[in-house]
Amino acid sequence: MTRRFITPSNDLVFKKTFTDAENTHILIHLIEDFTGLVVTDIHIDHPYNFNNLEEFKTNERLEYTAVDIYAKLQDGTGVIIELQVAKELQLAERNLYYFAKKYADNYSSKKNITIEKDKYSSLRPVYQIIILYENYFDDDLPIHTFRYRCDETGEKLLDSRGQEDSMIIFLELHKPLDKLSELLRDWFLYFLARELSKEAPKYIVDAQKVSEYVNLKKEERAVLIDIEKRRADSDTFIARVKLNTRAETQAEDRKKFEVELEEERRKFEEQTREKARKMLAKGYDLEDISEITDLSVSEIEKLR
Repeated sequence: MTRRFITPSNDLVFKKTFTDAENTHILIHLIEDFTGLVVTDIHIDHPYNFNNLEEFKTNERLEYTAVDIYAKLQDGTGVIIELQVAKELQLAERNLYYFAKKYADNYSSKKNITIEKDKYSSLRPVYQIIILYENYFDDDLPIHTFRYRCDETGEKLLDSRGQEDSMIIFLELHKPLDKLSELLRDWFLYFLARELSKEAPKYIVDAQKVSEYVNLKKEERAVLIDIEKRRADSDTFIARVKLNTRAETQAEDRKKFEVELEEERRKFEEQTREKARKMLAKGYDLEDISEITDLSVSEIEKLR
């Protein structure tokens, strides 16, 4: 029997897999495997709640671009995990905005202040893992990691605690996976709802079990189907808009081409007539000029 996995692009599956209290270990390993951080404790904003499934039905964001998770680690470091379903043209701006907002949110937090009367000591690093179902970068690399570095020396910019304040990691799921380690490749296979390798660690296997349709409760399946239907309706609408836009663009391009073609034709005809005038001035026979220029004898006579 074929196992049916639901891709984590479905908000319910994504949230249940990574924010349900029973699955905290999965989120911790995802963060550790891609950032290199050591996580001993984690607090998740808005964790999954089976008793509040209605929030998934009323969440308008399900119908278009992204689903996300925000968590804080034992030292106050923030981690944003965002899954982008559709291509975001302002991807860089969007993620720099979220980084800046979450980074600034810590400012003057009494719980974080480590140096008396120094509010800047309350600031904590923010890391982002952005999972992309549509490619953004023009290369074959499935992972792109951005951080503050010195152009001249490559040295990392560290805060007063010796930590990097920012790291953005983009995972492009539809790039070649052959150069990834087996561990990271299994994470990619999980996000693509494909069979894992036999060596996949237990926590990724656990993640895939959560996303298996038969393991979802009846109420969760109903919400899942509702989400997928709404997204399908939205995708159809977006596809129609794109098709109409493309048709309009093609019509505009065709009109522009026809105008340019007419202009080229006019220029060519004028050059031909000018050539015929010069030949007349040099005493060429009318029949010879007609043969060379493809102008009729009557047309040439009008140029006298």
